[in-house]
Amino acid sequence: MNWWVATQSSSSANGVVFALSSSQGDDLKGDSPVKTGVVSGIGIIEVAASPVSVSLMNAGTALVYLSANVPVKAVLVVVQNDVSAVGPTGPTGMTGATGTTGGTGATGGTGATGATGAIGETGGTGATGATGTTGATGATGATGST
Repeated sequence: MNWWVATQSSSSANGVVFALSSSQGDDLKGDSPVKTGVVSGIGIIEVAASPVSVSLMNAGTALVYLSANVPVKAVLVVVQNDVSAVGPTGPTGMTGATGTTGGTGATGGTGATGATGAIGETGGTGATGATGTTGATGATGATGST
């Protein structure tokens, strides 16, 4: 927003002050200590939700008399920055090359011991072992009856 006002005089103690006020609470002030001449202001008003109205108001402490010598007493310029003119999102591009494989990570902790398995079948009988050494001869037995 850009504005100016051609003033002739004012009895205001704080100079000539105008404010561009919006219906959403913006207050853009412009002032001059000189009470005869041009008072101007510039600012940006972000529109949160339309419609928004604006008013250029006397924000000084007294009446302001506009210049009687000019045909245009004030100007207000509004410029719209239309962000909504962005087109749709384009197609997704091709997948890039696969990157290099990263290093091997640290070994994890040992897991819990599993349950004991079932008992297996009994195996076949093994080969007969070698014959042991012969023991000592025993004592002679008693003579039998005749």
